[in-house]
Amino acid sequence: MQSNEVIKQSQVSRREHMSQVSLNNGYWFYFDHEGNDISMWGSVFSGKEKVSFNNEVVSSFRNLSSTKSEHAFTQNGHEYLVKTHMTHVLRGELNVTLFCDGKEVASETLSQLEKGNLLKSFFSMDKLLFVGLIVGFLCGYLGFMSFSG
Repeated sequence: MQSNEVIKQSQVSRREHMSQVSLNNGYWFYFDHEGNDISMWGSVFSGKEKVSFNNEVVSSFRNLSSTKSEHAFTQNGHEYLVKTHMTHVLRGELNVTLFCDGKEVASETLSQLEKGNLLKSFFSMDKLLFVGLIVGFLCGYLGFMSFSG
């Protein structure tokens, strides 16, 4: 019994280290079910989502109009469902839940910004946006001043 618990703990820590989120690479979620790797990728920019089963894409579409989506597929005699839900849009918090034959297998949540440190995370992530706004404002102001008089 003790060895099973060690295996379960190593699988959880492996999954936690693999699942990640970034602006450039999007959201990556990894699940293991009966020795099969199930992954879900979502683009931060385009809304494109892909679900893979043992590194083969089994579902893919672009989701631009909703904070929720579902990917259903059948593999190895099991009916799988991967549900996504953007639980906090401003923080970029995405929850992904894996179901097998109607039963919840695993669930994980990733966030673009740190919970509880929203202001600090926003400014550290959007320095380029802030600089771009200032440069744009200055260029617009100088352009307006040069043409107006």
